[in-house]
Amino acid sequence: MSDPDRLPIPDPAAQKADRDDTSIDPDMEQSPAHREEQRLEPDADSDPA
Repeated sequence: MSDPDRLPIPDPAAQKADRDDTSIDPDMEQSPAHREEQRLEPDADSDPA
């Protein structure tokens, strides 16, 4: 009883491969508070032009 319109059930183990996906934001791992702290306190390397 296979319906061609039905999508396969995603394999949760396959989601580990998403770490290699370049479309994912690299800052995703950081907490929102940490990102805000970085935004408010720019690094010494950055030149505020």
